[in-house]
Amino acid sequence: AVVSTQSTGERERSRERERSREKRKGDRRDDRKDTERVRSRERERSREKRKGDRRDDRKDTERVRSRERERSRDRQRSKERERRKSDKRDDKKDKLKTKEVKRKKSSTEKRKKRRLHPSDSD
Repeated sequence: AVVSTQSTGERERSRERERSREKRKGDRRDDRKDTERVRSRERERSREKRKGDRRDDRKDTERVRSRERERSRDRQRSKERERRKSDKRDDKKDKLKTKEVKRKKSSTEKRKKRRLHPSDSD
């Protein structure tokens, strides 16, 4: 109804405005798609980075754990070594004691033998 009162020039301008409005709408849609594409790419990149970081963290913790295990093993070994050393020391002491005891016994026995049998000489 309103269209009939408009002049041809106005009608043309109105159509032009409508076209440019549609174009802008399309441009905005394209821009939105582009930004979404960029955002998704960034998200993906950061996801990959986090995955890599986690992998690195796992490697680091594993490295630390293995170092700890190694240290604990070394500690255990050195304890064992010390124990063996002290055992050896104790064994030597015991041997010396038994030798001394034996020596004492045998010398007293020899004396006794000499007293009892002067003809037997050792």
